[in-house]
Amino acid sequence: MRVLITGAGGFIGSHLICKFQEKGFICEGWGRQALADTLFSYKQINLCNRESVEISLGQFEPDIIVHCAGNADVGSSVLLPEADFDSNVAGTHNLLFSMQKQKLQKKRFVFLSSAAVYGNPEVLPVREDAGKKPLSPYALHKQMCEDICFYFMKNFDFDIKIARIFSAYGGGLRKQIFWDMANKARYFQKLEMFGSGTDTRDFIHIDDLVEILYLICIQQFEESVLNIANGRGVAIKQVAELFAEKYGLGRNKVWFTGKVKMENPVKWEADISKIMALGYRQKVSLEEGIHKYVNWVLQLKE
Repeated sequence: MRVLITGAGGFIGSHLICKFQEKGFICEGWGRQALADTLFSYKQINLCNRESVEISLGQFEPDIIVHCAGNADVGSSVLLPEADFDSNVAGTHNLLFSMQKQKLQKKRFVFLSSAAVYGNPEVLPVREDAGKKPLSPYALHKQMCEDICFYFMKNFDFDIKIARIFSAYGGGLRKQIFWDMANKARYFQKLEMFGSGTDTRDFIHIDDLVEILYLICIQQFEESVLNIANGRGVAIKQVAELFAEKYGLGRNKVWFTGKVKMENPVKWEADISKIMALGYRQKVSLEEGIHKYVNWVLQLKE
Protein backbone atom coordinates (compact mmCIF):
# COMPACT_ATOMS: atom_id res chain seq x y z
CA MET A 1 0.00 0.00 0.00
CA ARG A 2 1.02 3.57 -0.66
CA VAL A 3 1.03 6.15 2.13
CA LEU A 4 1.34 9.92 1.77
CA ILE A 5 2.46 11.93 4.80
CA THR A 6 2.19 15.71 4.60
CA GLY A 7 4.45 17.63 6.94
CA ALA A 8 6.93 14.77 6.65
CA GLY A 9 9.79 16.92 7.91
CA GLY A 10 7.94 17.86 11.09
CA PHE A 11 7.91 16.29 14.54
CA ILE A 12 4.99 13.89 14.10
CA GLY A 13 5.28 13.39 10.34
CA SER A 14 8.94 12.35 10.47
CA HIS A 15 8.27 9.73 13.15
CA LEU A 16 5.12 8.47 11.44
CA ILE A 17 6.73 7.94 8.06
CA CYS A 18 9.42 5.82 9.76
CA LYS A 19 6.65 3.72 11.32
CA PHE A 20 5.04 3.03 7.96
CA GLN A 21 8.37 2.20 6.34
CA GLU A 22 9.08 -0.31 9.10
CA LYS A 23 5.73 -1.92 8.26
CA GLY A 24 6.65 -2.24 4.59
CA PHE A 25 4.48 0.51 3.10
CA ILE A 26 5.53 2.56 0.08
CA CYS A 27 5.88 6.07 1.48
CA GLU A 28 5.99 9.56 0.07
CA GLY A 29 6.50 12.65 2.19
CA TRP A 30 5.55 16.23 1.41
CA GLY A 31 6.82 19.35 3.11
CA ARG A 32 7.46 23.06 2.67
CA GLN A 33 11.18 22.85 3.33
CA ALA A 34 13.86 21.10 1.31
CA LEU A 35 15.09 17.89 2.94
CA ALA A 36 18.37 16.22 2.06
CA ASP A 37 19.25 12.53 2.26
CA THR A 38 15.80 11.22 3.19
CA LEU A 39 15.19 7.48 3.34
CA PHE A 40 11.85 7.95 1.58
CA SER A 41 10.48 9.68 -1.52
CA TYR A 42 10.08 13.35 -0.69
CA LYS A 43 8.56 16.34 -2.49
CA GLN A 44 8.89 19.98 -1.52
CA ILE A 45 5.31 21.19 -1.93
CA ASN A 46 3.45 24.26 -0.74
CA LEU A 47 -0.08 23.09 0.06
CA CYS A 48 -1.35 26.58 -0.70
CA ASN A 49 -0.50 25.87 -4.37
CA ARG A 50 -3.58 23.87 -5.34
CA GLU A 51 -2.38 23.00 -8.83
CA SER A 52 0.83 21.49 -7.49
CA VAL A 53 -1.09 19.52 -4.85
CA GLU A 54 -3.53 18.11 -7.39
CA ILE A 55 -0.85 17.07 -9.88
CA SER A 56 1.29 15.42 -7.18
CA LEU A 57 -1.68 13.49 -5.78
CA GLY A 58 -2.42 12.14 -9.23
CA GLN A 59 1.17 11.07 -9.71
CA PHE A 60 1.48 9.16 -6.43
CA GLU A 61 -2.12 7.85 -6.05
CA PRO A 62 -1.93 7.10 -2.31
CA ASP A 63 -4.10 4.55 -0.50
CA ILE A 64 -3.72 6.41 2.81
CA ILE A 65 -3.10 10.10 3.43
CA VAL A 66 -2.07 11.40 6.86
CA HIS A 67 -2.25 15.18 6.98
CA CYS A 68 0.39 16.22 9.52
CA ALA A 69 1.28 19.52 7.83
CA GLY A 70 0.38 22.86 9.37
CA ASN A 71 1.53 25.21 12.07
CA ALA A 72 1.39 23.67 15.55
CA ASP A 73 2.36 26.61 17.71
CA VAL A 74 -0.31 28.47 19.66
CA GLY A 75 1.97 31.42 20.43
CA SER A 76 2.91 32.06 16.81
CA SER A 77 -0.76 31.83 15.80
CA VAL A 78 -1.53 34.70 18.18
CA LEU A 79 1.27 36.81 16.69
CA LEU A 80 0.69 35.81 13.04
CA PRO A 81 -2.90 34.56 12.63
CA GLU A 82 -2.90 35.05 8.85
CA ALA A 83 0.11 32.77 8.42
CA ASP A 84 -1.51 30.20 10.72
CA PHE A 85 -4.68 30.32 8.62
CA ASP A 86 -2.75 29.68 5.40
CA SER A 87 -0.72 26.89 6.97
CA ASN A 88 -3.68 25.07 8.47
CA VAL A 89 -6.98 26.00 6.82
CA ALA A 90 -5.91 26.81 3.26
CA GLY A 91 -3.64 23.77 3.09
CA THR A 92 -6.36 21.40 4.33
CA HIS A 93 -8.92 22.96 1.97
CA ASN A 94 -6.65 22.52 -1.06
CA LEU A 95 -5.70 18.96 -0.16
CA LEU A 96 -9.28 17.74 0.20
CA PHE A 97 -10.56 19.52 -2.92
CA SER A 98 -7.62 18.06 -4.85
CA MET A 99 -8.48 14.58 -3.55
CA GLN A 100 -12.00 15.08 -4.87
CA LYS A 101 -10.69 16.10 -8.30
CA GLN A 102 -8.44 13.01 -8.36
CA LYS A 103 -11.33 10.78 -7.22
CA LEU A 104 -9.56 9.69 -4.05
CA GLN A 105 -12.52 10.08 -1.69
CA LYS A 106 -12.56 6.37 -0.81
CA LYS A 107 -8.96 6.49 0.41
CA ARG A 108 -8.39 6.81 4.17
CA PHE A 109 -7.62 10.42 5.11
CA VAL A 110 -6.43 11.11 8.66
CA PHE A 111 -6.43 14.73 9.77
CA LEU A 112 -4.28 15.70 12.75
CA SER A 113 -6.40 18.09 14.76
CA SER A 114 -5.83 19.24 18.33
CA ALA A 115 -7.41 19.12 21.76
CA ALA A 116 -7.12 22.91 21.58
CA VAL A 117 -10.53 22.93 19.85
CA TYR A 118 -12.12 22.08 23.22
CA GLY A 119 -10.79 25.21 24.95
CA ASN A 120 -11.58 24.80 28.64
CA PRO A 121 -13.82 21.72 28.85
CA GLU A 122 -16.73 21.93 31.28
CA VAL A 123 -16.52 18.23 32.14
CA LEU A 124 -13.47 15.98 32.51
CA PRO A 125 -12.49 13.63 31.07
CA VAL A 126 -13.51 15.38 27.87
CA ARG A 127 -15.34 13.29 25.29
CA GLU A 128 -15.21 13.76 21.54
CA ASP A 129 -18.81 15.06 21.50
CA ALA A 130 -18.01 17.93 23.89
CA GLY A 131 -18.53 21.47 22.68
CA LYS A 132 -15.72 23.29 20.90
CA LYS A 133 -14.59 26.60 22.40
CA PRO A 134 -11.26 27.63 20.83
CA LEU A 135 -9.12 30.07 22.82
CA SER A 136 -6.52 30.89 20.15
CA PRO A 137 -6.27 31.42 16.38
CA TYR A 138 -4.56 28.03 16.20
CA ALA A 139 -7.51 26.31 17.90
CA LEU A 140 -10.00 28.25 15.78
CA HIS A 141 -8.22 27.23 12.58
CA LYS A 142 -8.12 23.58 13.64
CA GLN A 143 -11.87 23.77 14.20
CA MET A 144 -12.29 25.24 10.72
CA CYS A 145 -10.23 22.39 9.28
CA GLU A 146 -12.46 19.90 11.05
CA ASP A 147 -15.52 21.61 9.55
CA ILE A 148 -14.00 21.22 6.09
CA CYS A 149 -13.46 17.52 6.81
CA PHE A 150 -17.08 17.10 7.94
CA TYR A 151 -18.25 18.85 4.77
CA PHE A 152 -16.47 16.28 2.61
CA MET A 153 -17.66 13.37 4.75
CA LYS A 154 -21.28 14.47 4.60
CA ASN A 155 -21.51 15.60 0.99
CA PHE A 156 -19.03 13.36 -0.82
CA ASP A 157 -18.77 10.28 1.41
CA PHE A 158 -15.05 10.77 2.13
CA ASP A 159 -13.33 8.27 4.44
CA ILE A 160 -11.94 10.76 6.98
CA LYS A 161 -10.76 10.26 10.56
CA ILE A 162 -10.02 13.24 12.80
CA ALA A 163 -7.35 12.71 15.47
CA ARG A 164 -7.54 15.31 18.24
CA ILE A 165 -4.07 15.17 19.71
CA PHE A 166 -3.54 16.33 23.28
CA SER A 167 -0.03 17.10 24.60
CA ALA A 168 2.42 15.19 22.40
CA TYR A 169 6.14 15.20 23.19
CA GLY A 170 9.35 13.31 22.49
CA GLY A 171 12.73 13.48 20.81
CA GLY A 172 12.79 15.92 17.92
CA LEU A 173 10.26 18.34 19.39
CA ARG A 174 11.77 21.83 19.31
CA LYS A 175 8.82 23.86 20.57
CA GLN A 176 6.13 23.89 23.24
CA ILE A 177 6.56 23.26 26.95
CA PHE A 178 9.34 20.64 26.99
CA TRP A 179 11.54 22.58 24.58
CA ASP A 180 10.92 25.69 26.68
CA MET A 181 12.03 23.82 29.79
CA ALA A 182 15.07 22.43 27.99
CA ASN A 183 16.25 25.91 26.98
CA LYS A 184 15.68 27.34 30.46
CA ALA A 185 17.52 24.44 32.06
CA ARG A 186 20.41 24.79 29.64
CA TYR A 187 20.92 28.54 29.73
CA PHE A 188 19.64 29.54 33.17
CA GLN A 189 19.89 26.32 35.24
CA LYS A 190 16.37 26.91 36.52
CA LEU A 191 12.79 26.59 35.29
CA GLU A 192 10.74 29.75 35.63
CA MET A 193 7.32 28.80 34.27
CA PHE A 194 4.09 30.64 33.48
CA GLY A 195 0.94 29.97 35.50
CA SER A 196 0.52 28.39 38.92
CA GLY A 197 1.65 24.87 38.06
CA THR A 198 -1.80 23.46 38.86
CA ASP A 199 -2.88 23.44 35.21
CA THR A 200 -3.09 19.90 33.83
CA ARG A 201 -2.29 18.33 30.47
CA ASP A 202 -2.80 14.84 29.10
CA PHE A 203 0.62 13.84 27.74
CA ILE A 204 1.39 11.24 25.10
CA HIS A 205 4.88 10.24 23.96
CA ILE A 206 5.63 10.24 20.24
CA ASP A 207 6.20 6.45 20.23
CA ASP A 208 2.68 5.86 21.54
CA LEU A 209 1.27 8.58 19.31
CA VAL A 210 2.53 7.05 16.07
CA GLU A 211 1.27 3.64 17.19
CA ILE A 212 -2.31 4.86 17.58
CA LEU A 213 -2.14 6.88 14.35
CA TYR A 214 -1.00 3.73 12.56
CA LEU A 215 -3.97 1.81 13.98
CA ILE A 216 -6.34 4.57 12.88
CA CYS A 217 -4.93 4.36 9.36
CA ILE A 218 -5.24 0.61 8.87
CA GLN A 219 -8.35 -0.40 10.85
CA GLN A 220 -11.96 -0.18 9.73
CA PHE A 221 -14.26 1.46 12.28
CA GLU A 222 -17.19 3.88 12.37
CA GLU A 223 -16.05 6.71 14.63
CA SER A 224 -14.94 9.89 12.85
CA VAL A 225 -13.31 11.76 15.74
CA LEU A 226 -10.89 10.31 18.29
CA ASN A 227 -9.03 11.75 21.26
CA ILE A 228 -5.32 10.94 21.17
CA ALA A 229 -3.96 10.93 24.72
CA ASN A 230 -3.47 8.63 27.71
CA GLY A 231 -6.53 9.55 29.74
CA ARG A 232 -4.61 11.13 32.62
CA GLY A 233 -4.40 14.80 33.54
CA VAL A 234 -0.99 15.64 35.01
CA ALA A 235 -0.19 18.94 36.74
CA ILE A 236 2.43 21.09 35.02
CA LYS A 237 4.22 21.46 38.36
CA GLN A 238 4.67 17.69 38.56
CA VAL A 239 5.97 17.57 34.99
CA ALA A 240 8.38 20.48 35.46
CA GLU A 241 9.82 19.01 38.66
CA LEU A 242 10.26 15.63 36.99
CA PHE A 243 12.00 17.31 34.04
CA ALA A 244 14.31 19.25 36.36
CA GLU A 245 15.18 16.08 38.25
CA LYS A 246 15.97 14.15 35.07
CA TYR A 247 18.04 17.08 33.82
CA GLY A 248 20.04 17.13 37.02
CA LEU A 249 18.83 20.46 38.39
CA GLY A 250 16.73 19.31 41.31
CA ARG A 251 13.09 20.03 41.97
CA ASN A 252 13.91 23.18 43.98
CA LYS A 253 14.94 24.87 40.72
CA VAL A 254 11.32 25.09 39.55
CA TRP A 255 8.92 27.93 40.28
CA PHE A 256 5.88 29.56 38.69
CA THR A 257 5.24 33.22 37.97
CA GLY A 258 1.48 33.10 38.38
CA LYS A 259 1.07 34.91 35.05
CA VAL A 260 -1.53 33.25 32.84
CA LYS A 261 -1.63 33.15 29.05
CA MET A 262 -5.28 33.56 28.07
CA GLU A 263 -4.88 31.35 25.00
CA ASN A 264 -3.90 28.34 27.12
CA PRO A 265 -6.53 26.01 28.62
CA VAL A 266 -6.59 25.32 32.35
CA LYS A 267 -7.20 21.58 32.61
CA TRP A 268 -7.13 18.76 30.09
CA GLU A 269 -7.88 15.09 30.54
CA ALA A 270 -9.18 12.97 27.69
CA ASP A 271 -11.73 10.22 27.46
CA ILE A 272 -9.77 7.64 25.42
CA SER A 273 -12.34 4.85 25.23
CA LYS A 274 -12.43 5.05 21.42
CA ILE A 275 -8.72 4.46 20.88
CA MET A 276 -8.71 1.82 23.61
CA ALA A 277 -11.35 -0.02 21.57
CA LEU A 278 -8.92 0.00 18.62
CA GLY A 279 -6.32 -1.76 20.77
CA TYR A 280 -4.24 1.17 22.00
CA ARG A 281 -2.33 0.67 25.23
CA GLN A 282 0.23 3.09 26.64
CA LYS A 283 3.78 1.76 26.46
CA VAL A 284 5.87 4.82 27.38
CA SER A 285 5.22 6.19 30.88
CA LEU A 286 5.57 9.91 31.50
CA GLU A 287 8.69 9.38 33.61
CA GLU A 288 10.31 7.23 30.91
CA GLY A 289 9.25 9.65 28.19
CA ILE A 290 10.75 12.67 29.95
CA HIS A 291 13.93 10.69 30.59
CA LYS A 292 14.17 9.95 26.85
CA TYR A 293 13.51 13.58 25.96
CA VAL A 294 16.15 14.89 28.35
CA ASN A 295 18.69 12.43 26.94
CA TRP A 296 17.88 13.67 23.43
CA VAL A 297 18.25 17.30 24.50
CA LEU A 298 21.59 16.64 26.20
CA GLN A 299 22.96 15.06 23.02
CA LEU A 300 22.18 18.11 20.88
CA LYS A 301 25.12 20.17 19.68
CA GLU A 302 25.40 23.89 20.27
